[in-house]
Amino acid sequence: MTPGSLRARITLALLALALVPLAVATLFLVRLNLDRLRTSAKEYRMAVAADVVRAARTTLDRARTELEEAAADLAAPEPSPDARLARVRTTLLGARFVDEVALYDRSGAHVETFSARDPSAGIRRPDELSPPDLAALARDGHLLGEVVVQDGRARVPLAIRVHQGPDKALWGYVRGWIDLQTLSREVSDASRARFSGKGDRVFVIDARYRVVAHDDPRLLLASVRDRGIAVGVGEDALRVEVEYAAEYAVGDERLLGVLVPIPEVGWGVVVEQERAVAYAGVRTTWQTALAVGAGFALM
Repeated sequence: MTPGSLRARITLALLALALVPLAVATLFLVRLNLDRLRTSAKEYRMAVAADVVRAARTTLDRARTELEEAAADLAAPEPSPDARLARVRTTLLGARFVDEVALYDRSGAHVETFSARDPSAGIRRPDELSPPDLAALARDGHLLGEVVVQDGRARVPLAIRVHQGPDKALWGYVRGWIDLQTLSREVSDASRARFSGKGDRVFVIDARYRVVAHDDPRLLLASVRDRGIAVGVGEDALRVEVEYAAEYAVGDERLLGVLVPIPEVGWGVVVEQERAVAYAGVRTTWQTALAVGAGFALM
């Protein structure tokens, strides 16, 4: 055996002794780092979704309060219809989420519509409340309808029962249209603040898996039923407090998504994050391990 071949054998042996344990340790660290990143990334998305769920609930709660104030104006025992009309219009002018209400009698027939906007810009509405609507109102006291989009703005009708007198007898029904533009702005702000200026990482969907609050108004009412986060999720899943998480692709982009329901209205909040960004720490671990391995090899 020549001195050169012996030196080569010794060098290879030393490299194996140094690099094999390093490779094993690196694989262990990468796997451990990946598990931690997977958990922390999911918790981060869930925290963002929780903030948006609170924003959606706040929007609906405040809108219902405004609608109840308008209903109280209409049912108030004022001396004249004109006085009631003036009061409800004043309430609508000061409202943030509801700018139009329709009054229905106890049979569900439409009586009149009051608007703080130009009446010609009013939203299409049914002439009367249907028997299923009346049954739902009798059961729940309120009824959230289908979202509509007009002039790039999403609105959702909310109907409530109106009572009058000390015995709280049923007086009629009031339906108002909740403007979801403020919610869309809050969704966009949350997305941009949490995901490096990208406004399309967070959105709200309704019971039919249609987008109802988003950074881009052109996507309102677009279906996400074929999107990875919604695939395999049951029709009534948004009525149950069970969160969903999935990894999927949209075009050329690999995403990590979560879906958090808002059970009381059958809506949900979707938060998505680029996989490459969420797992950037794994790439850093590999790069560090390669640099250390190269250093050992040179030594």
